[in-house]
Amino acid sequence: AALKDDPAFRPATADLACLLHRAMFEYDEAEAMYEDLLSKVPGHVQTLCNCAWLNYHRHHRGRKAQGYLETALQVEPTNPDALHMLARVVSEESRRLDEAQALYERALQSDPRHVDTLWSYGSFLMDYRDDVKRAEAMYA
Repeated sequence: AALKDDPAFRPATADLACLLHRAMFEYDEAEAMYEDLLSKVPGHVQTLCNCAWLNYHRHHRGRKAQGYLETALQVEPTNPDALHMLARVVSEESRRLDEAQALYERALQSDPRHVDTLWSYGSFLMDYRDDVKRAEAMYA
């Protein structure tokens, strides 16, 4: 309804694009909507994060995802979504483990209860650091 009343209503556009890619699996249409929104609002952090997620998980484009996340962090340096997603990309794509761990720590400083960070950092600690005790603490 919001888009029908005002096609330029950006929050509704972002929400619809997210629904298309996460629930309806309409990846190409979602990506086009994200790109259109970013052309109008280049620093929209949640859209940058959504573009990164789509590019990394669906299209396996690590470098492109990293670019979106770095842009998001220029706008909002403490955004836990961007921080934990960038940590995943740099650990999984390039095995820059110290950098990834620092990003996870920054994300937790920003929001100690950020569920995605806790889960992702726990997996990182298990997979890359063999640190079961600290990983369990992330899941508790």
